[in-house]
Amino acid sequence: MRLIRRGAEAEIYESTMFGKKVIVKRRIPKGYRIEELDRRIRAERTRAEARVLHRAKQAGVRAPYIYDIDMQEMAITMECLDLPRVKDVVDDMPSDEKERIAEMIGKAVASLHSKGLVHGDLTTSNMLIDGDRIALIDFGLAEITKEKERMASDLRVLKEGWRSAHYRDEDLVERIFSAYSESWDGGFDVLRMLEKAEGRRRYVKKG
Repeated sequence: MRLIRRGAEAEIYESTMFGKKVIVKRRIPKGYRIEELDRRIRAERTRAEARVLHRAKQAGVRAPYIYDIDMQEMAITMECLDLPRVKDVVDDMPSDEKERIAEMIGKAVASLHSKGLVHGDLTTSNMLIDGDRIALIDFGLAEITKEKERMASDLRVLKEGWRSAHYRDEDLVERIFSAYSESWDGGFDVLRMLEKAEGRRRYVKKG
C-alpha cells in the first residue's frame, strides 16, 4: 500500500485488490484517549461512514463502492474514483460549463439531503466530475439525520468553501442553491434555515 494522505482522523492509502486500484481508509488510534474508548469511537465512525456510503448510493448519489470493511484495522477498502476534482478544474472552465457544474453540485447535494444524509465536508476537494454528474467522496464526517438544521450547516460549509476556493465565481453559489431547491421539496426549508442563521434573506423568495 502507498500512503497518499494523512489527516487528523485517518490515513488514506492507494492499493490494489484483484488487480484493481482501490483506496483504503484507515482510522488511526489516538494516544490521548483511553485505549478501549478509542477503539469504540473508531469502530463507530468506521461503521457510520460505511453505512452512509451505502445509503448515498441507494439515493442515487455517485460515491465510491465499498469492497471490504476490516473492523480489526478500522479500515474501509473502496473504489478508487480516478476523476478530476471540481477544485482543480472549475476555475479554468468557460462560464457555461461552470454553470453546468454548479447545477450538478446542487442536484447531488439535494439527492443526499432528500434521503436524510448530511455529508459534513462539502468542499470542492470532495467533489469529482463524472460526466454529467458529480461524485462525492470522503464521508468521514457524514451523518444520517432528517434535521434540516444539520442540512443547512452542510450548505453553509459548501458556501464558505466555495467562496474561499473560487472567489472569482462567488455568484455561482446561488446557482448551486437554486438547483438544490428545485430538486426536492425540502430544499426551500433548508435554505430558509440557512438564511435565518446568516441573518439575511437571499436564496429563497417570499411566499
